[in-house]
Amino acid sequence: FTGPGGVTKTVKGFWDGNNANGNNIFKIRFAPTLEGTWTYTTSSSDSGLNGKSGSINVIAPQSGNQGFLRFDPTQPYDFVFDSGDHYFMFGQTYTGLINNARAGNNWKTAVDNSKAHSMNKVRMLVIPWEPTNYPQSLPFLNGNHDLLNLAHWQKFDEVIQYLDSKDMIAEIILFADPPAPAFGTQTQDER
Repeated sequence: FTGPGGVTKTVKGFWDGNNANGNNIFKIRFAPTLEGTWTYTTSSSDSGLNGKSGSINVIAPQSGNQGFLRFDPTQPYDFVFDSGDHYFMFGQTYTGLINNARAGNNWKTAVDNSKAHSMNKVRMLVIPWEPTNYPQSLPFLNGNHDLLNLAHWQKFDEVIQYLDSKDMIAEIILFADPPAPAFGTQTQDER
């Protein structure tokens, strides 16, 4: 992506399964940092994805959009949104939220109840380690950290989108203490 003033950003895309017609779905997620016209060109070893180009016109954020949450450089123990609004974190941890969501249970009700109690954050694990009443859902297939379990990641994505729709922050724990099946090789963990 190339934006106003020549600023450039390289963003990696990913395969997100197949649609109902059996066609592959590829996604690119991009958060522009400046208003104006941004152009893009894709680069891929897949000829069907390589060399695609276009442009997007980025407008000012909609009212109420606070931007990203960051450390406040003026207050070392505080958070601030890009809008300048300070953030008071109040939430809870749902270690088995993805397992619950994969099981089709009332996970949205749990989030809604948290929101109703003025909570604004849910902390959750990418790889749940605790036994639950729900079937175990892991991000990798058969313990192989090179084979993604797309159903797990798609449900994880749905949970984060739902939290966002409720103006709640998703605090994500990437790795859990052993003996959780979280750790692969150094290269796999970095990826």
